[in-house]
Amino acid sequence: MFASTTRLPLIQVLGVAMQESNSRAEVDALVGRFFSAYDNRGEIQPNLADLVSLFSTKAIVAKHFEGQCELYSPEEFAAPRVALLTTGELIDFHEWEESSNTEVVGTLAIRTSRYDHSGTQNGQPYRGTGTKKRQPGRPSS
Repeated sequence: MFASTTRLPLIQVLGVAMQESNSRAEVDALVGRFFSAYDNRGEIQPNLADLVSLFSTKAIVAKHFEGQCELYSPEEFAAPRVALLTTGELIDFHEWEESSNTEVVGTLAIRTSRYDHSGTQNGQPYRGTGTKKRQPGRPSS
């Protein structure tokens, strides 16, 4: 499924739920929770329900790769990734943000993250980089 070094698609998440304030610190914390959700080092086991709970109920995940755009619900996008991380095929995996830019406008934020990840897939080292864009927002009550 993955080469040992990959160029990953741009992942854009629309509708990530912000809970309290629209501060950069809140966006930082939310993005940190997303990255930690795909960690299976040691005894950590990713959980689909925990990951999906980070999204608003109307979220859309758009995957852009090689001139194509695919749209997913959070569950459709996360389920095969969580399965990969919980079956033993991909172990000692984690991803982390290398750099980011956050713009906050009212109740909407736009976060562009450059990230790296690494692990072991089928006994071979696996490493890649990519870009993720998120648009967390606070829906009107």
